[in-house]
This record gives sequence, C-alpha cells and structure tokens, in this order.
Amino acid sequence: MITQARIQVELISAQLDWITALRAPQIRQLVEDGALQPSLFDQRGPFAVLRAGLAEITSPEYPGERLVVCRNPLLATERSRKREELLQATEQELDRVVQATRRTSRPLRGREQIALRVGKVLHRYRVDKHFHLQITDQAFSYQRDTARIAQEAALDGVYVIRSSVPEQALGTEQTVRAYKRLSAVERAFRTLGSLDLLIRPIYHRLEERVRGHPFDKLRAGSAQLGGGTGAAFPASAAESSDQAD
Repeated sequence: MITQARIQVELISAQLDWITALRAPQIRQLVEDGALQPSLFDQRGPFAVLRAGLAEITSPEYPGERLVVCRNPLLATERSRKREELLQATEQELDRVVQATRRTSRPLRGREQIALRVGKVLHRYRVDKHFHLQITDQAFSYQRDTARIAQEAALDGVYVIRSSVPEQALGTEQTVRAYKRLSAVERAFRTLGSLDLLIRPIYHRLEERVRGHPFDKLRAGSAQLGGGTGAAFPASAAESSDQAD
C-alpha cells in the first residue's frame, strides 16, 4: 500500500498517477467527517444504483483525487463471524474472572490483581474496545459496547480505493479491477524469489549477468504459465540483455 509520504515525494513530483487503498483509520475518519455513509450499501435503502457494491465519493481531505467505496459481502460475513467468535471467547474468559471474585474460598481481591487478570484476557483476544469494564477492589463486571460494535459492523467488508487517475481514462469499475490486479503483481514478485520457479539463488557481480538472471526467472515463470512453451520471451536472456531490467 502506497503511503502518503511516497505519494508526495515520489509520485506527485514525478507527475505519476497511482491507485492505492485507504487504511482502516482513514476510512473511519471519512465516516466521522460525513463523507462516507455506511447506509450507501444498505440493501433496504433507497440507493438502488449502489447495490452492486460500488460508489464513488469525494472528500476535502483528498482534493483532486477519486475515492471508490467498495463492499465485499463475503468479506463482511467473514468479519462479522470472526468478531462474534472473539467476543464470545473473551466473555467466557471474563466470566471466569467474575466467578473468581465471587467464590467463597480465597476470592480474587484488589483492583490491581483483578485488572491484571482482565488485562491478560483482553491482550489475548484484542477486542477490549468492544467492552465496558467496571473494576473495584472486591468485584468485576463487564458489558458489551453495543453501539461501538454496531458502528464497526456497519463497515464490515467496506474498503476504499484511492486514485489520481481521471475518470475519463479509467472508469469506476475499471479502477477497482486495476486495483485488484495488483495482487497478481505482488504474487509474481513473490514467485520470483520463491521455490515456485525451481531456480536456486545465484549471486553475480557483472552487470549483464545480474540483469540476465531475473530475466531467466521471468522466462521460466512464463514457461510454467504458458504450458512449457515460454513463447512470451525470446530464446535466451543474452538476446534481450539490453532490454531486461
């Protein structure tokens, strides 16, 4: 994911366009500022045109840029399931702390000792932001923060693609498709250095050999993807050593 610093220093100064995505805190900020309404993707709402899961918005925080809001229903379901599992697992452990403060034999006492036990549970499951806690010297209780849980659930499966590419050059759906293709590029880079190509690391110091070695890796990858033909590349790295980067 491209950081704001790299956008400012490397891309804008070089007059290059980009496609990236906002992080979760940035998405929450859009909601707080009112630029993003989670109800856009409410299937019961009046926004029938947005039910496909795409909407383009603007924000003064990103002047001259496009923000494409997307919602993946499968991802939303998975995040909801995982959150509920973590909440229930946390409640089971917190109930044990509650029982420890109420037992008749050697009950758990002291605010610091109770807080220590509770902290271990919250550190394990990391959903402490979804609970209200009450700790005293002799007792402990908790409740779910239903308002905060609902606020987070409203953004389940929502991600925002940020781009400087004009709409005339790349439409909304094309922008989303181009962003998703970045995963294929990342996978290709990982493949270059993995065992997928079955080529052991070779260390070179001469320029032609340094440039030729990754070229051979690319050609081997093309052969695998192309059924062994390798038609996408010339017969040898030497033939294109001046063009391989």
